[in-house]
Amino acid sequence: MQKPQKPLVIVDSREPKEYINLLSNLGAEILVKNLECGDFLISDKIIIERKTKSDFVSSIIDQRLFYQALTMAQHYPKIVFIIEEDNTFLKIHKNALYGAYASLIVDFPASLVFTKDKFQTAQFVYSTAKYDQVSNKFVLRANPTKNVKSLPKAQRTLIESLPNIGPKLSIDLLDHFKSPLNIFLATEKELAKVNGVGNKLAKQLRNT
Repeated sequence: MQKPQKPLVIVDSREPKEYINLLSNLGAEILVKNLECGDFLISDKIIIERKTKSDFVSSIIDQRLFYQALTMAQHYPKIVFIIEEDNTFLKIHKNALYGAYASLIVDFPASLVFTKDKFQTAQFVYSTAKYDQVSNKFVLRANPTKNVKSLPKAQRTLIESLPNIGPKLSIDLLDHFKSPLNIFLATEKELAKVNGVGNKLAKQLRNT
């Protein structure tokens, strides 16, 4: 059977039409449909989620990021997050940001790609689809072999990225506050009430 000369990209119907135009201009065939998860499907084994930098940070805080990663990993062997620059100021401590990166890579695992703008995002999606479908130099296995970690594990990884927070204390904090978001929003006084935190660590956490 002759290999396809154009890569096919299935684009989620909620994505801005600008990406459809960019991908079409690059030479991709486009199919628009409602995807259960992700924004760009480039094969039966690779799903891509696109986020602006500001949305990525927001999704860490409200925990959407880990629900999305878990859903994607349950459906596809290979998941990719594109983080697209939007020139916004990051309203999150770097430890929490790097903790989220680590959790995506280690716990799910996902690949992270950073792009400068919409065009660079489209270029990456197109090039990856072309490589997988047309060049076909590397065949990915259709069935995943990884053991997808749970959302609670991802939450603990995120909290453990904070200064002086180990595995036990991360569990105690989550048991007390119920979610990473509540921990991030807690006052110094509220943090100090958790067994093992105390006034000194609570102050340090609030100043990070």
